[in-house]
Amino acid sequence: MLVNEELSPISITDGSVLNEGLTKYFLKSIEKSPYFRITIVPITTGRNIINVDSIEIREVFQNPPNQRQGGWNMENFYSSIERFPEGIYRGDKKDRMLILYQNGYMEFYAPLDMNYCWRQSQEEFERQPRLYSYPVVEYPLSFLDLYSHIVRISNIETKLLISMQYLNCKGYTLLPYKPESIGFYMPRNSPKIIDKDHLIIPSMDVNYDYDPHLVCYELLKYFYASFSYSPNMIPFFIEDKSVFIME
Repeated sequence: MLVNEELSPISITDGSVLNEGLTKYFLKSIEKSPYFRITIVPITTGRNIINVDSIEIREVFQNPPNQRQGGWNMENFYSSIERFPEGIYRGDKKDRMLILYQNGYMEFYAPLDMNYCWRQSQEEFERQPRLYSYPVVEYPLSFLDLYSHIVRISNIETKLLISMQYLNCKGYTLLPYKPESIGFYMPRNSPKIIDKDHLIIPSMDVNYDYDPHLVCYELLKYFYASFSYSPNMIPFFIEDKSVFIME
């Protein structure tokens, strides 16, 4: 979990520097494997912003609220909490992983495998991997929702830095709208294919009392625009209510 052998992440007080260092470390660790990754951190961190040993934090970390049963979210890990010197984590280092540092930094990552490209056969996936709408929306939304509860429990009252990335994703594509819609099954134009190694959504500064749905929507607007899709093609977002609804 360390950026390097000399420096522990909890000794870094600048959230931007911490995020950059851990991103470089992550990129090195995954080599050429394709991954989705999202992080959030207070802009100014401290060694003990979050008490990762408290019952309340561990309960919300193990059983996040507002999670769709069986969905692509922060609940569906089938693993218990593990402790390490700088914080806690759930998951598998080579698969999906949710990490919370005691300095307020939280990270989630998942491989861009057939689970992320649901409803594709092995042959289709190998020929043209296609990101599935549910994990594309639900992973960042559930991550942001979980952290909003951690913020309230820990009384964090500082601005936060959010970063979202699709790494080693060259050759992947994405369809618009909900999978149940005709626009998904019969798109008007051929889906655009990612033509670069990484698709990095610009980092966002948000207030500690952010709305997970609206922040997720802003991140996804950039992501969907990368495939030449307009905001109304983002699935599950109910504009007049400003929420995502997935059943």
